[in-house]
Amino acid sequence: AIGAISRAVSAVGITSAQLETVQREVTPGTSALFAVTEGADLGRLGERFGSSRVILYGGLGSAVAAVPSFLLITSGTPVLVILGMTLAVATLSLPYAANGTILTGLFPARTRYTGVGFAQNTAGMVSGFIPLLATGMVAAASDHWWPAAALLVALSLFTAAAGTIAPRMSVDLPGFKH
Repeated sequence: AIGAISRAVSAVGITSAQLETVQREVTPGTSALFAVTEGADLGRLGERFGSSRVILYGGLGSAVAAVPSFLLITSGTPVLVILGMTLAVATLSLPYAANGTILTGLFPARTRYTGVGFAQNTAGMVSGFIPLLATGMVAAASDHWWPAAALLVALSLFTAAAGTIAPRMSVDLPGFKH
């Protein structure tokens, strides 16, 4: 597995030796970077503050955290790599947590299931090309990490803008909190 991951992250300056060091030094259970928000129940933030605000501030937080995350990841120090990945994943999890609620509010009951399904699957198809785009941008910049960070900032700001626009486009649902 390290070989496949090594090829994937070599463009941002992380070597296979550094990955092997991380694998040796990280204790079991602490490398589950994608589960950093598992117990946080971030969807509750939408209930309390409004889903649009969670998306807005999550997008802004992700944009602010992008460059520091990449700096930590490319440091090559195992603890800093983990901290950078955790920071990036945690900030990206905020807008994702409120995604379903916002999509539900965009469609009337008669077309809601189709609308949400179509929007979610279209977003999945389009976003599937983001890693390819980031890889191409990094390669065009002589294997420097900044284009990938700039892409993350741009997408995060787009997300924040969507959080601002969504309430104006939503249908009137009783009890729905933007």
